[in-house]
Amino acid sequence: MGGVLVDLNRHACIEAYENLGFNDVSEYLGDYGQKGEFLQLEEGSISSEIFFEKIRTHIPEASDAEITAAFCKFLVDMPLYKLEMLRKLKEKGYRLLLLSNTNPLLFPYICETYFTRQGLTISDYFTDLFLSYEIGAIKPDPKAFEAVIAGSGINPEETLFIDDSQENLDVAITFGFETYLAPQNSDFSSIFNM
Repeated sequence: MGGVLVDLNRHACIEAYENLGFNDVSEYLGDYGQKGEFLQLEEGSISSEIFFEKIRTHIPEASDAEITAAFCKFLVDMPLYKLEMLRKLKEKGYRLLLLSNTNPLLFPYICETYFTRQGLTISDYFTDLFLSYEIGAIKPDPKAFEAVIAGSGINPEETLFIDDSQENLDVAITFGFETYLAPQNSDFSSIFNM
């Protein structure tokens, strides 16, 4: 989702945390993956409450709301044409699945901020959601792809997997998926002749 559908700005997130006093946060936040407590939150190995406690070891005075708001600065926008693309694909009968490395702080914000803009919800765009913190695996871990296949019953050979990370695509190929590399924050709707 991030980088493919939702435009990202890692530097804005880093700046927001640095403004709170978390000076080495850039060591934890990457364009394609996180480290430390950020990774633990994304893979579902710690709760939001424990995440807040761990972040407060770096910025003791920060509130849960401030920590969450700084994290949400990672998210820039979801262009409306991408929502329309998803809706048109679903209307044409395509089954749309979301496999996302995300966490319980950013995902609700994404759903409430972007997917409701046309009076719909995320379930109006996707048939199934596979969220890293819920399935306990993050891309490119093969377990993430196994969870999608087992949970949805799809045939990878009949499925197009779109991602902004070549490493994730390489793993998807080993399962038989067709793949497409969508550079971060790009318009790839032309591949669907829309």
